[in-house]
Amino acid sequence: MYQGTMTYLASVSEDGKIWSWHLTFDKSVSSKKINPARPLRVVR
Repeated sequence: MYQGTMTYLASVSEDGKIWSWHLTFDKSVSSKKINPARPLRVVR
């Protein structure tokens, strides 16, 4: 079970290739996947 919502997107490029990817809006998961090198706590 997912704690956040997951959206599946697909698009066709000019050369006919089908590009598909998942966009996860779960903050606890997306933050780690997008910024693996960034610390969990950011002090401003």
